[in-house]
Amino acid sequence: MDIREVILSELAQNGSFKTREIASKTSLSRGLVHSAIKELISEGKIALIGKANQARYIKADSRSIKGKL
Repeated sequence: MDIREVILSELAQNGSFKTREIASKTSLSRGLVHSAIKELISEGKIALIGKANQARYIKADSRSIKGKL
């Protein structure tokens, strides 16, 4: 199982996700899931919106990454 593929698939199906949702689906720790998420963010594939309990990840586009430049 490639965690990055699971993350991108979840994003394609639902438009957004939370770390705990991926951890629950894969039975992996939230730490491992978060590491994969950080890689995808650094590659510009996904973006974080919200903070703390409201944090969700979405597909990165020019609007979602504009504030990060």
